[in-house]
Amino acid sequence: MRKGQRLPLKTRFWKYATKGPANECWLWHGDKDRYGYGRILVWGKQFTKGHAAKLAHRVMYLMKKGKIPRGKLVLHKFGVRACFNPKHLFIGTLKDNTQDAI
Repeated sequence: MRKGQRLPLKTRFWKYATKGPANECWLWHGDKDRYGYGRILVWGKQFTKGHAAKLAHRVMYLMKKGKIPRGKLVLHKFGVRACFNPKHLFIGTLKDNTQDAI
């Protein structure tokens, strides 16, 4: 790789991730926001115009399941914020997220 080239997103993603058994949480070990959600810097139209830090579980959802509908959230089935296992992620609304937290 030449100087100044970026590593592909998938390569960078897996540098900070631990993939466990399919039914267990896969934990993010890279940068986290103040709430404990993993985040990674991304480039490109699929994620953002230009570049920005994106939540790791949202990036995983996009990579494995596809587009996130406008106005929807990617929620965690078990409330583990550092988890990015696609089997533990689902689409919902802010109301769904609040009800799930209660």
